[in-house]
Amino acid sequence: MFSQVTETPRFAELANLSIDRLKQLETALASILASPNAQDTYAQIIDGRATWQSHVDPNTRGFPNETIIVSDHPTPSDGALQLYEEIRTVFTPQALKIDVQLAQNYQNAPLGSPEHDLRLLEITAASLNALAGMIYASFHPETVLKPQESPSAQQDLLFLETDQFYVDFYHTKYKEFQRYPFGLLNVVGYWAETQLFGGVLLFDRGESGREINNAFLHPPEVFYGYQLSSHQIACFSTLSKPKEAGQLSGAENPLPFTQEPNAHLENTWVRAGEAPLRIYKNQYDKPPPSWVPAHPSCTQTHDEGLLVSFDEARGIVKEKGWDRLEPQDYDLVALQNSHPFLSNMYPVRDDASK
Repeated sequence: MFSQVTETPRFAELANLSIDRLKQLETALASILASPNAQDTYAQIIDGRATWQSHVDPNTRGFPNETIIVSDHPTPSDGALQLYEEIRTVFTPQALKIDVQLAQNYQNAPLGSPEHDLRLLEITAASLNALAGMIYASFHPETVLKPQESPSAQQDLLFLETDQFYVDFYHTKYKEFQRYPFGLLNVVGYWAETQLFGGVLLFDRGESGREINNAFLHPPEVFYGYQLSSHQIACFSTLSKPKEAGQLSGAENPLPFTQEPNAHLENTWVRAGEAPLRIYKNQYDKPPPSWVPAHPSCTQTHDEGLLVSFDEARGIVKEKGWDRLEPQDYDLVALQNSHPFLSNMYPVRDDASK
């Protein structure tokens, strides 16, 4: 049986970290915050409006979606860029409010161990997430952190298939602000994390919910995460080592992460009746089980009579080039008829999202 961690997280400042652990975190954060990507990300938050937003096209669900421009300003304002530089030069992580248990786990991980590198990645992402919320709250104090949802029975569809939301900044799968400790500030934080890392960082928590075995990245608009390789995590850990110039060059910067060709994929949700989800960020943002019932087998049979796992099915889709097709270029019904496993693969994801 999988144990459930149900206690409410407690947040506090990072002042209790040891000097060496705090220094590592400060160095990693300074390297990331000095990047043009971070400047662009946080300046948008200061402006309170995104220069672009991901668009979910209902006609291409399950396939990559294009990015569309949703504002008349392609770059952040000069004033926001200047304000960000002022913030960055005086920023110290001690004032950030971070989950106390997360900070303690980082403190306890043996230096030089794989766990230490994962814990460093975890607390760095949490710090950048918290900084985004802090900046948004400072420049937009009128924001209601947990606004009332529509009383309609269709409240989950309130913003479905649109680019409208309470804030301009959100990861498409992390918008349930009512469940989050800091409401919409967490939503903004997940967006900033996505801009900086390439997605929301998830971790294999094991049976106890307290372990940290592997790191995954959850990109927007999909229902799966891909595992980061040991090489990617090792490259990230170099950010915590001082650099003579104080800033990484573009060739040295491992962020944002990109999916490696043979990366292991895992669903970021579970069906009703299955074991609890083990790969997630926090207990409070872990999606509840889907109403889709569990299947007796995790494999599907295709037209050649072979058993195909969902990971293998996704590999076939990629190999055939179907993931790169434009909506007008494919006939999903024909594809499903010729390869029956697709009819099981895509509708399950769609149903689980509703």
